[in-house]
Amino acid sequence: MMRIGKSIGWLLGSLLIVLPGCILLLPDWFPGQEKDPIKKVMPLFDAVVEHNFQQSLVPGAAVGVVYNDQVIYSRCLGVRKAGASEAVDADTLFQIASVSKSFNSSLIATLVQDDLMDWDDKVVQYWPEFQMYDPWVTHELTIRDCLSHRCGLPKYAGDELVPMFGYDQAEVYARMKYHKPVTGFRTTFAYQNIIYALTGELASRRTGKDWPALVTQRIFQPLGMTRSVATLADYEKEENRAYPHCLDDEVMTVVEPWCDDLVPGAGAVSSTLSDMIRWVRMQLNEGNLDGRTVVKRELLQETHSPETLISTTDSGVLSYGMGWMINAAGGHLAVFHGGDYLGVSAMVYLMPKEKVGVVILTNAYPTGNIYARSLYKTLDDLVVKGTCEKDWWADSVEAAEAAAAEAAESEKTIVLPDPPSPVVPGLEPAVYAGEYQNDFYGTVRIAVAGEGLQIYYGKNPVPTPLSHWNEHTYKDTSTGTGVIFRLGSDHQPAEMEVVVLGLDGRDGHFTRVDP
Repeated sequence: MMRIGKSIGWLLGSLLIVLPGCILLLPDWFPGQEKDPIKKVMPLFDAVVEHNFQQSLVPGAAVGVVYNDQVIYSRCLGVRKAGASEAVDADTLFQIASVSKSFNSSLIATLVQDDLMDWDDKVVQYWPEFQMYDPWVTHELTIRDCLSHRCGLPKYAGDELVPMFGYDQAEVYARMKYHKPVTGFRTTFAYQNIIYALTGELASRRTGKDWPALVTQRIFQPLGMTRSVATLADYEKEENRAYPHCLDDEVMTVVEPWCDDLVPGAGAVSSTLSDMIRWVRMQLNEGNLDGRTVVKRELLQETHSPETLISTTDSGVLSYGMGWMINAAGGHLAVFHGGDYLGVSAMVYLMPKEKVGVVILTNAYPTGNIYARSLYKTLDDLVVKGTCEKDWWADSVEAAEAAAAEAAESEKTIVLPDPPSPVVPGLEPAVYAGEYQNDFYGTVRIAVAGEGLQIYYGKNPVPTPLSHWNEHTYKDTSTGTGVIFRLGSDHQPAEMEVVVLGLDGRDGHFTRVDP
């Protein structure tokens, strides 16, 4: 359990706080000298940045605030790798995960302004062989639809096809025609990676350049983002990089970095605080940076405008634009996007009306996500209200714990409990062995392994062990979920259900094709 600590009210109530490694009072920050209400609250924000960092157990972070096209706050904290001494600095490379989606939409905007594409161009204009399950949707699906998560598929549709099944990009997209929708086309928000990144592939087909080259040429270079990269290999070869971490029994442990280079427009960018500050400046300055127009104002504004409703609550209307989430509440507008991989968390949070934006980079998950949320929520209050009476650290921890509890409750419905007693024996393991087919997922192979079974998913050469649970049900040892065999009229296995592949409206049923 992370240390929540006391309310931050005592932090916000005094400017004369000295925290380890924290210099709070720069000369132009004294309230008596500073008249600008935004700059005036920066010492309060800095106190929270430091305090919450100490609570979070995050090894390293970088935080920057832009206001009126000027950097009014920049802070690097901690180390690049737990247990090492190399400090995070403004040039340390962090993975930013799904914050990359905003880069993709701005990249598409540059192609629109050059008359190479249009938001409402049909996908099949650039990829004639691409198909969705419904032929009408195939014909009507546009770049705008893909960028705003309203294609009708369940959330994260197809994400499992790469790490679990080992398919390449061509096969991943070829299989989307077999994925049945769960909602009406253009009616419902459901967050996507595969379909979102499809737009980046369209851009590549239109220009003849791959996505990393395009984002470098059209975004990084014009903005002077000299250290930003868009492949996992380029991130890994950089010495000054932040390593991803996860909590393991209250100890921050380095984990292997992950990035799906097959769908780069959804999450492949790695960047630094210095570079991301330039990105935020451009976003707040209507597509301009240092006198140069990178994205036309009206096109950038279109990415910041609502396309798909997510929810309506007492706290505002949350919607998705193109590569950005938008929250409108009582005349206050926030445009933002977070990004999380195993071991990293990042956030860019813009307040366009106030000309304020913050970037938060961390090398931990989920604690980095909690830390980032506590900071942008605090800054929003300070900018809009001039004060922050709520302890957003405690609130963010509570929200994360509630989400984890909800996920754990959901898992109870699919994770197998202890086997019943007595266990009902099944058939001999060799009887279940063979190939089983599903239109969307393709072929899986069941093989005997000792006294149990193992399953090979698609083209993945590494099998997943299955242990007998009861009768014709085996347990996937990696997820704890069931793999259930069903017998035909000849009392031989005819079908198989992989429970974990049947969530959120997916179809996890496979038919035996090779007895």
